[in-house]
Amino acid sequence: MMQFALNLEHLESDFFLHSALGYGLDEVAPYLVMEGPPPTGAQKAHLDFLAENVITEFGFQEVGHLRDVTQPEMRFGG
Repeated sequence: MMQFALNLEHLESDFFLHSALGYGLDEVAPYLVMEGPPPTGAQKAHLDFLAENVITEFGFQEVGHLRDVTQPEMRFGG
């Protein structure tokens, strides 16, 4: 069950980051990719300024979720 949640976080982060920035988790936080294949066919969406900023924040929030799950020693400054 934990692997499913981790896969979902990877999917969400790549979806949001590629939509807003045009690149994904492999460039934002390559240490979280865990040697998976790079995404294919992902493109930057044509978004207005506000939508792009909101979706970028969603992407970085998902990166934070992945960091939390895969690197528990980073929590609370520990």
